[in-house]
Amino acid sequence: GVTYTHLYWDLPGFDGQYSYTRFMNRHGYDTLAIDRLGIGRSTRPTLALNVDAYSNADVLHQVVDSVRTNGLAGRHYDKIVLTGHSYGTLTSDLTAATYGGVDGIIGTGWLQQPTPLGVVGVLSSFHPAAMDPKFQGQIVDPAYATTRPGVRGFFYEAGKTEPAVIV
Repeated sequence: GVTYTHLYWDLPGFDGQYSYTRFMNRHGYDTLAIDRLGIGRSTRPTLALNVDAYSNADVLHQVVDSVRTNGLAGRHYDKIVLTGHSYGTLTSDLTAATYGGVDGIIGTGWLQQPTPLGVVGVLSSFHPAAMDPKFQGQIVDPAYATTRPGVRGFFYEAGKTEPAVIV
């Protein structure tokens, strides 16, 4: 998702109960959970205007190309499948459509047919990351966004979601 890091795929705590990466690993698939450009541990360009779907697709293509060409951790891969959530699905689709080089895409949780109420809900949940105490002093450009504290629950079905997951 637009404000999620690689931790979305392997939520800390919960003894691995909410871990896509561990599930896939147990079923014989290697995984590589990365942070998109400008998010988490990834490179954060000074100007957020340099971070968009196209720059994210380009960087993801570079990762895919490197893994396919050079392998990773001493292993080589004949098949690479991208898995994205929400904005990560868009990035995966754009990467595959623009550069090719992947064998499949697993896309989850994005607005395929947005309603006016859904769009307003999503957009009103964001605020500049520079205003969030969590990122104080780390992010200056007000165009970098994150969810406002306490509103991330908008993206979950409350009755079916572990409250500690909604952070």
